[in-house]
Amino acid sequence: MDEFLETYRTFEKEQLFQIVLFPDEYKEEAILAAKQVITEKGWKRELDKALEQQNIKEQEEQEQYEQDVIDKAEYYKNYVELKNEGISFQINKESTVLFEDKLIENNIEFFRADKQIISELNYDEDCQTYYLKKTDYEKAIEIKKELGLSMPKPKTKLEKNTYILAIIGFAVYILYELYDLIYTKTIH
Repeated sequence: MDEFLETYRTFEKEQLFQIVLFPDEYKEEAILAAKQVITEKGWKRELDKALEQQNIKEQEEQEQYEQDVIDKAEYYKNYVELKNEGISFQINKESTVLFEDKLIENNIEFFRADKQIISELNYDEDCQTYYLKKTDYEKAIEIKKELGLSMPKPKTKLEKNTYILAIIGFAVYILYELYDLIYTKTIH
């Protein structure tokens, strides 16, 4: 610790404060030496104030982080609930404000997909995707007509599942034909 004391006695106040304020970057004896030099030079009160401000800042950051987690959890909870309903709409992005205002005005619960979800679903980025409850579908159609918006046909789970089954069926057919072709050539 003596070598740290000797060196730290030549340091400016800010340099010493850095050691105490960011202890993860220093050895324990370096921190103790910095505190001792700060006390010797009469800067302890200033250090205590800086530590208090740092603690307040860290607490605020932690609270903000926790609130962000809560907000994101609620956001994706809504996404899952409404996505499971099976109805989605796509609206041209320039019409989103009008459409959302009308949905809110009519007490229609909706979820607006963010860019991450849109990219995962390979949706057109010029459109905004909304998930609605099946019970609100007819009202959403009325709003669409009232605002003169054009929307693609809503995709339901049944339609998606039918599409997936068709692809699987086609893949099985191709595999069968390949098997048949290979099998018949090896016999003859």
